[in-house]
Parts: sequence; structure tokens; C-alpha cells
Amino acid sequence: MASKGFQNIVTIIFLLVAAFFFFNVIFFLTKGIYTVLGWLAPILLIAALVINHKVVLNYGKFVWHKLLTKPLIGLLYGAGTFFLFPIASALLLLAAVGSKKMNKLFDISQMQEPNTVDAEFEIVEEETTIELELPEAQIKKERDSRYEDLF
Repeated sequence: MASKGFQNIVTIIFLLVAAFFFFNVIFFLTKGIYTVLGWLAPILLIAALVINHKVVLNYGKFVWHKLLTKPLIGLLYGAGTFFLFPIASALLLLAAVGSKKMNKLFDISQMQEPNTVDAEFEIVEEETTIELELPEAQIKKERDSRYEDLF
């Protein structure tokens, strides 16, 4: 009996130590990625500005609008952008690259010209129409008066 209790304690201690090492590894990996992004953040922001400056400007306008309309949320967005600048610059770069690819994919310049038509039209002569005589619908006058009895 005593050995089972000892095995349970040993397995619990082993699991706690394994969880400690697992979370320690995750923490140092995250810290390393954040440090590398911290060094690359200015380069990522400049690259986002070069690729599509409107993405960065729209994000700034978004934060400013939130600051004016909902000050607490705007402060949270501004503080999050300041303290998480490496992540924000990476996300802005991803948004700039994505918007450039979307613009290239859909080629918005051609979609904005309203006078261009790529279809051929065929003139169809008017045919005589046949008028059908439909019987009038018969409406049942039976109504449930329980609803009207409420008033």
C-alpha cells in the first residue's frame, strides 16, 4: 500500500518538474522571438511604409479615432502599440504585404473605370406575350378569434 502512495507522489513531482521545464522553454523561446523582433521592428515598419504607406496611416487614424471617441479604449490601443511595438510593426508589415497582393490580384485600377465593358450584347426582338388568365385566389374567412378576444 505504501508503495502506491509513494508512486503517486513521485509522478506528481515529476509532472510538476516537467511542466516547469516546459513553461520555462516556452518563456525563453517567446523572449528570444520578441528580442529579435525588437531589433527588427524599425526595419519592419520602414518596409511596411515602403510597400503600402496607407496601411500605417490607416492604423494611426484608427488609433486616433478610438482615442477621440472612446478614450479608454484608445489609450489601451496606444499603450499596446507602444509597448508591443515589435509585434505591431510585424503585423503592419503583414497587412501591407497582404493589401499589396490583394490590389495586384484584383487590379483595382481596372475595376474603377465605369465606362469599360467586356461583354458583347445581342439585341433580342420583342416577342408577343401570351396573357394567362389566372383564377382569383380564394381567401378563407375563418380566423382564429382567440387573439382578437384579448382586446
